[in-house]
Amino acid sequence: TINTAWEISHPTSDGSHLTKYGKDRANAENNQAPVVSTVEAILGTPNSSGKQNVSIQFAAATDDEFAHHYTLEFKMAGKTRRTFNILSDFYRAASPDQMKKTFTHTIGMLGPNDYEVILTAYDSWGTASKPISHTFKAN
Repeated sequence: TINTAWEISHPTSDGSHLTKYGKDRANAENNQAPVVSTVEAILGTPNSSGKQNVSIQFAAATDDEFAHHYTLEFKMAGKTRRTFNILSDFYRAASPDQMKKTFTHTIGMLGPNDYEVILTAYDSWGTASKPISHTFKAN
């Protein structure tokens, strides 16, 4: 069971048993957007060529149900260099409080430059959080 178990009602002649789990659960009135709070870069020790291994760490988003996935946009000099889609662990947990509290994603070896990452969380309805960004400098 993921989160609250669904109950399937006995069919009725007026079809009212089909309305409990309607698509209106995804509209703005009934569904809140996820909220992301922190994102930071973890910089490794520079190697002999001056490059550093860089990972991005962020706190799990909060939501009225759960965060389904995250998009991490990696930029250099204002241009998007890569976009990472990171699936949350909702499928491993029966309730949101059993999900991971932080996520870490490795970007790779980066040379000396200024960088930016932009994190957005999405719930299972596709509703996006307000993006947050973090800028950092690799040595």
